[in-house]
Amino acid sequence: MAALAAVAVKGFAMAKTAYAAIGGARTIATAASSIGQFKQGHEARKSKLRESQAYRDAAHRTMAATTRDIAEEDRKKDRMHSRAVAIAAASGGGVDDPSIVQALGELNAEGEYRVMSALWSGQNEAAGLQFRAEAARREGEAAFQIGVINAITAGYSTYQAFGGASSTVSSVPSGASSPVPAKPKTLTVFGNPKGYNG
Repeated sequence: MAALAAVAVKGFAMAKTAYAAIGGARTIATAASSIGQFKQGHEARKSKLRESQAYRDAAHRTMAATTRDIAEEDRKKDRMHSRAVAIAAASGGGVDDPSIVQALGELNAEGEYRVMSALWSGQNEAAGLQFRAEAARREGEAAFQIGVINAITAGYSTYQAFGGASSTVSSVPSGASSPVPAKPKTLTVFGNPKGYNG
């Protein structure tokens, strides 16, 4: 009889160890799947933020190049105007001659058009790059949020796959007696526990 009791105690201890191992495996699997999904979302956000920064840098370079283009077009405009004035003076005609004034006005308008065209082109390209940068940033934030949601979902799914709350380590396998004594019940008389002197 003592041998049978020893075998039963040993069997119960082995069952409890196996049960604890399953609970530990469930915990590890749940944590691993959640961390994996969270890390995936975090990496996606980092990638999109790098892409966003690259677009912002490209927009700044575009505006720097546009500034140089505008300065060059403005310099060309001034040089053409000066040359036209010099040619008009060398030809013996007056600079205030109506045909010369008209020609100079047309040269200035053409030069101003080139300056404004360079400015518009650069600003338009930079605005497109800034838009793409903002879109990439938003995609990164969305990817991170999806990663967090997937982490929670994956953790819950893994937890449920291992039996959920019904297979917690602290539970006792069916058929085994609980090592913790049950809490004694109190007798209630007219809404007060028996023995209450208040």
